[in-house]
Amino acid sequence: AWSTLTRALAKVYSLHLADSYLFAEISPNNVLALNPFDGTVLYPDLPYGTHTWSPSLGTVISDGIYTRSLSDSVRHWETPIRGGVYTSPIFTETRIAVRAGEQEGLVYLLDRQDGKVLSVSSSSVVSNIVSDGHAYFGLTVDGALRSWDLETGHESALVEFGHDPIDPYRNPRVGYHLAFDASAAMLFAYLGDVSQLTAFIVEPPPK
Repeated sequence: AWSTLTRALAKVYSLHLADSYLFAEISPNNVLALNPFDGTVLYPDLPYGTHTWSPSLGTVISDGIYTRSLSDSVRHWETPIRGGVYTSPIFTETRIAVRAGEQEGLVYLLDRQDGKVLSVSSSSVVSNIVSDGHAYFGLTVDGALRSWDLETGHESALVEFGHDPIDPYRNPRVGYHLAFDASAAMLFAYLGDVSQLTAFIVEPPPK
């Protein structure tokens, strides 16, 4: 449909498609928001580390988390996240879940309206977090797959892999990753240090 020269964007570290924008994370220190249909740069100077995985657009995450509009710099609220934010957060109409840290960190559940921290996970998470719309999931340092309710933050251990405690700094290249397929209600968990990929059926909560 269209093509653009990547050298005009400098080095592209990642691409994110959200809320009808294509976000290109570039060097040295910022993010571009492009029109995904024609490649036009709409916002050239967003803060480095920008994520806007929200349905309404305007939540930006870098070394902390705050809300603003892409078209202005008004901050509605701000909540620092110790350790920084390196993985994509999860948004619902009322909540934001975000994992702190580059290799591992606690997960913070925030009120989307005012940024208030509602709960913090008791276990450090080594994977990205994913959601089925009711809960978010993460692999923790004790080798367990856990879920947290997106409204209350209630934590449950789903699977104990019988794994030695995970040290994500020992070999950061192996990685621990989760993916969720909403159409099939399947959760995939990858433990890179043992090269194990496991799939689970996620049952919806009782009504």
